[in-house]
Amino acid sequence: MIAISFRNTCLAVGLVSWSVASLFGQAPKKPTSPTVKPPVAASYDDVEIALGGKTQKARFHIVDFGDIPAGQAQNAKLVVHNASDRHVTLDMFVWGDYLTAAWRDTDQAVITRRIIPSKASAELDVSINCTDLTKQRLQLVSLAENSVPVTTIILGYVAHLPKAVLPIITGAYQSGLGKKWSTYYTVPSGPAPFGYTYLSDSFDTAGSDPAGNGRNCGFNVDCKKIQANDSDVIWQFSIQGYEHDWSHSDSSVKAQGLLTIVYRLKDPPPPTLKMIETK
Repeated sequence: MIAISFRNTCLAVGLVSWSVASLFGQAPKKPTSPTVKPPVAASYDDVEIALGGKTQKARFHIVDFGDIPAGQAQNAKLVVHNASDRHVTLDMFVWGDYLTAAWRDTDQAVITRRIIPSKASAELDVSINCTDLTKQRLQLVSLAENSVPVTTIILGYVAHLPKAVLPIITGAYQSGLGKKWSTYYTVPSGPAPFGYTYLSDSFDTAGSDPAGNGRNCGFNVDCKKIQANDSDVIWQFSIQGYEHDWSHSDSSVKAQGLLTIVYRLKDPPPPTLKMIETK
């Protein structure tokens, strides 16, 4: 009973003391959380990007792959240098259907986070392989520290068909009369499409005489290649006429030229590093 009375007395005194203090503006302060400092994060001034001997600092970089063949991977090895006086921990985020990127070490597997000591560098491998010409979308890699973006690398490219086929069909040309041959007809292609180079070609003719005999290269048609390069592909052909028997007069026939040229996309140059200027 004495202990209980003592506790009740202490509690009553405490409540009275708190009430009196409140009246005079001296209520006890509520406990507050300790101040949390924002995480340290690097800026683009702390990180340099290098490719092919060119080094730059920027919020946004472009790795320009130029004109590339669809379905064939193109690669670039970037060097990321920590120019600050402390180590930086960079997380890599990748956007794009055709892009792969990874930090690489000689003794580690592919990783997405890299700690780079002060004044040191790390290699970043990027690869792009556009597999759908109708969906050429933005591809980029973002480097961040403590969820704060440090720098962004955009992969620039234009994908094309690896090979382009150009078919040329002429009109029907007249043969000579009877056993006679016509003059040579010329079938040119013109220059290769922009960005492509000559790969191969084939040529034939199509036609027939009244007896149903075909008029093809080597069969009553003489065909010869004159030129085949990026400037022009040129073929010529001459057609022999049809000789009837004694009861019919000789006649001429017609045939058309069929030229098919295959071009391949020129090898893309090494990717280059560019900068996007921002205010």
